Amino acid sequence: MNQDPTPSAAGQDRRVAVPVRWRVLVADDHPFSRAVIALQLRHLGCGATLVEDGLHALAALERDRYDLLISDCHMPRLDGPALARRIRAGESPGTARLPILAWSGSSSEQALVHWREAGMDDALPKPLRLHQLQHALERHLGAAPPPVPAPAGDLLRQLTSLFGGTAHARQAVGQLLDASGDDLAALDQALAAGDLPLQRRLLHRIEGGLCLLQLHSATDVDPVASADHVLRRDLISLRLGALRELHAQLAMQAPAADGTAGSG
Repeated sequence: MNQDPTPSAAGQDRRVAVPVRWRVLVADDHPFSRAVIALQLRHLGCGATLVEDGLHALAALERDRYDLLISDCHMPRLDGPALARRIRAGESPGTARLPILAWSGSSSEQALVHWREAGMDDALPKPLRLHQLQHALERHLGAAPPPVPAPAGDLLRQLTSLFGGTAHARQAVGQLLDASGDDLAALDQALAAGDLPLQRRLLHRIEGGLCLLQLHSATDVDPVASADHVLRRDLISLRLGALRELHAQLAMQAPAADGTAGSG
């Protein structure tokens, strides 16, 4: 089973211990997405509780209070809009409204209207840049987070900075490779079986993970407009090749940068 960088039992909350400025709940079914946004939130002085779907998010909200919810729009069991509708239906008049931000790799006008009708307040793109997250927190929570340093110039430096060292970056990229490889194998089975709904879900998961590392772009093949799932699968295969090269580069840098062995 693939694990998040922060160890925890499957299906439980992934908590990041940080000096808390705001408490943010994040629901996303992709472990690498959760890992990246957890580190971004920590950098901005926020505490993060990370869950893998809408049902776990509802359970977290029953146990605890949060300042803001960031939810992926496409999750199994209970997706972002359905989660928002459940939350809004349970809010009492006169009580504080929980800001809910949609998080998605596609943001068409039709999708934005759908999300707002469901009770979501704003939308965040995938991949999410640190300054975009900072501005969203400012808009919905009111106080400015600490200053954000300028991002590093290339992907290797960005990853090393984001994950706090080359070894940690290599571990995270390895986890994304494992998760994407498993999903690609499942996608091949779904293509052979002609299971279109499963193909769409798997394509969304894999493309979303690769977008986080700028190894896939919605402009390559529009996930909404394109019905050619085989073409999208072949593009994913190319991106995974680039990801394996990146992982190898991180492995070579790990001994010098972190003082750790560059094992595979």
